[in-house]
Amino acid sequence: MTPTEFESIKTKMNKLELDAASSKGKIESIESGWKKKYGFTSLEDAKKKRDELNKDIADKTEKRNKLMNQLETSYDWDSV
Repeated sequence: MTPTEFESIKTKMNKLELDAASSKGKIESIESGWKKKYGFTSLEDAKKKRDELNKDIADKTEKRNKLMNQLETSYDWDSV
């Protein structure tokens, strides 16, 4: 290995280390934002929260549909 090849590899390794540190900082920033805004820091907790919210939406949508059906069938709306 020539000194030039060695320096090239060393430069590439340094760049990869800097990129890894930058990526780690971005991940920490995202997790910090999650903690501040939603109260959790992990992807697993985010997925659990998403599932809870989706279930809540489905439950409320079902309740709304039942109430709308009751309203629609409670009166002869064509006569209005």
